[in-house]
Amino acid sequence: MPYAVSGLNWVGYEDVESLQLKMDFVRSEGYGGTMIWAIDQDDFQGVCGATQPLTTTIHNAMKDYYAEM
Repeated sequence: MPYAVSGLNWVGYEDVESLQLKMDFVRSEGYGGTMIWAIDQDDFQGVCGATQPLTTTIHNAMKDYYAEM
């Protein structure tokens, strides 16, 4: 998981690569799906590059996935 540190402060966050690893894990373990905790934290205006990179990563990874029951 990516993180940033400044002195005694740290913050963890998602990026496309870390999220893709999690989606691969969900699929490989046969879990029932995923969830998004704070969708408003995605880049909806493309300020840092692609528009909605996290939501797009989840969608692309899970759009054709069906959990076995």
